[in-house]
Amino acid sequence: GCRRMNNFNTLLAIISGLNMSPVTRLKQTWEIVDAKRKRQLQELESLVSPEHNYKQYRTALSLLLSDQSSSPSSITSSPALSPTTTTTPTTSTPTNQPSLSYSRTLIPILSLYLKDLLFINDGNKKFVSDGLINFAKLRMIHRSVAQFMTLTVGARLDSTAGSVLSQVDPNVVHFAKNLKALKEVQLIKYSNLCETKDGVVRMVNKWNEEEKK
Repeated sequence: GCRRMNNFNTLLAIISGLNMSPVTRLKQTWEIVDAKRKRQLQELESLVSPEHNYKQYRTALSLLLSDQSSSPSSITSSPALSPTTTTTPTTSTPTNQPSLSYSRTLIPILSLYLKDLLFINDGNKKFVSDGLINFAKLRMIHRSVAQFMTLTVGARLDSTAGSVLSQVDPNVVHFAKNLKALKEVQLIKYSNLCETKDGVVRMVNKWNEEEKK
């Protein structure tokens, strides 16, 4: 569902949760998961994998932004730059109007923008030769911030237009706001309740018994 809605931020959170040790240790439980679902999970893991600076995710995001771009000169229509590159990026004329037509929901990995800004700042000098300001660095910072702000502004406009983004179930909002994060000790406890160290699948057996009733 998150992938179909292009909600990469929640997708990464779910994948990260499924790869935590209290979940991965459930060997017997994972064995009864349908092979098709396992393949889908592997594909999603590859999509948000941090390998090569999130290459697959950045490629997918760039394609989505290009598809939704309403202007050939949009700042988001060209591929994302590596945060540590010192090559001068192509400039574009800033605009206060969103450059995307929001026919689809698109929520990027929010933490990656902070990571990019950190790498751009730390990986590029403030001044170049002869004490001149490194405008290439400033352009890369602007590019990252402008893309994020464009998505933010576009989402607000899409919401006011009465799209699916504005059709929020208050029960879902209440549930999300009151979610409590479990500590590692609690996660291990619940993991052992599902499957013991000896491989006895407690919860699955209980579920199967309840289905037979």
